[in-house]
Amino acid sequence: MIGPLPPLSVPSIVQPSFQPAPARFAVSTLLSPALPSVNAQPVRQAPPLLKRQLISPAGYPLTIYTLPNGHRIMVEQRPSDVIGLRTFVNGGSVIENGILPSPLYRNIGLPSGIAHLDEHCHFLASQNFPQKNSWHATVDALAAQVNASTDAEMIQHQMFFNREDTDAMLRLHAESVLRPLYNPQHIGQEKTNVLNETAMYERNSNRLLRSKVMELLYDRPGNQTSGKPEDVMATTPQDLARLNHMLYAPTNMVTLISGNVNPEMVLGVLGPEFGNNPTRMPHSGNQALRIALRPSEVRSARITDSQISNSAVGIAFPAPSKSSYVDRMAMEFLQEILDGDDTSVLQSRVVNDQRLAGRLDSEYVAQKQSGIYFLRLEVTPGQEQRALQGTMNTLGTISQGLIPDERVAGVRERLIRRFQKMHENIFGMTLEMGSEAVHNTLPYFLNYEQIANLITAEDLQRVARQYLRPDTYAVVFSTPAKPQPSPQPFPQPFPQPFQRGGQA
Repeated sequence: MIGPLPPLSVPSIVQPSFQPAPARFAVSTLLSPALPSVNAQPVRQAPPLLKRQLISPAGYPLTIYTLPNGHRIMVEQRPSDVIGLRTFVNGGSVIENGILPSPLYRNIGLPSGIAHLDEHCHFLASQNFPQKNSWHATVDALAAQVNASTDAEMIQHQMFFNREDTDAMLRLHAESVLRPLYNPQHIGQEKTNVLNETAMYERNSNRLLRSKVMELLYDRPGNQTSGKPEDVMATTPQDLARLNHMLYAPTNMVTLISGNVNPEMVLGVLGPEFGNNPTRMPHSGNQALRIALRPSEVRSARITDSQISNSAVGIAFPAPSKSSYVDRMAMEFLQEILDGDDTSVLQSRVVNDQRLAGRLDSEYVAQKQSGIYFLRLEVTPGQEQRALQGTMNTLGTISQGLIPDERVAGVRERLIRRFQKMHENIFGMTLEMGSEAVHNTLPYFLNYEQIANLITAEDLQRVARQYLRPDTYAVVFSTPAKPQPSPQPFPQPFPQPFQRGGQA
């Protein structure tokens, strides 16, 4: 599955109320060698390199094991008989040959779309399930729900299942993650599936707008993860095996399980599995999206879209990275103040008062070495420039004046409440915790409430001045296919845009 704007969250296939249907299916004879049960007595084995005992933000015990080869296994014990299991890989489509060549990224010879194609192939066949789709049939018989996703900087594999199936599912998960087979007679099926997903992506007007905005901001369009169709079709089993060797190295991976399980028993099963993954240096695992905008540079483009009747304006600013904890939290506050509800600043002024847009939404996503704050406005054709100017003027008021303390306190309360609510959903919690862990920013997740309590109005003003700048951003005008007048030059005080790209 293609992840959205990097990494603008992974599409959920499991709702908070997910309850797998009970089912039994014998798999012990299909997997080798036989491993101890998670409900059995512990077996003597080599100890992990490191064991840490923590408390998760929800108040549950959190045990982190680091195996001798560097693979980390995290176990959160919560009273849930639905078990969540994920393995995260530090790397995604950013390591591929760029659809648009750029000096910001190394060319290491991997075709575009290969990370996404590889993720699909992990469900196709494996060493112990060489028959096409037999692994998936085994999982389906156990009534588990499985999926995976790929974005620019991360790949993740997920399973949700009943507690009584934990033994089998741990082994099946490790089998899929660690031992995929790239049979040339099989992978054509997944190439077709990837191209079908790409076609769906290209029919979505919001995704087209985001892809073009990302191209201006990063020299890396959003459809990089989809890849060029000709590259996907030309990808060989040897290409896939090379990518797997490069990214699926022990120190480049994290496995997280949450539910009613015993950590030592989980280690007894997953330890031998992931511990036998040969130690090697990951190649390009830390490669990350990089801001292409130069300071005081504005990039703009226009695309036409036959699917829309109103125009859309997409505005993107460079934003704090994952490791900039205080600035990152301040940016979360700012997003809530600007577009958190109907009383937020942008909604009140741009939509309600000035009526420059019929609808407005925004996202802030922190990434390994950069972040993106993205605004999308739906506007009447011909009003794109007025909507842009009104939005930029409103953003300027945030950086020029302090935000009242009571407003900051209200936002803090909402963010903390939302964070706590997220922990009730094992699907969302495992995704957020694991993605932070694999990118070595787990302290932000574990100490979220404490960091939120540090933020002041002065922090918000400082971060707004640094990132929401009227002279450093990317903007894309998406207009109906019917010809529209060309955008007029930006009114002062905005500089003339650096024209880049053109048609998407």
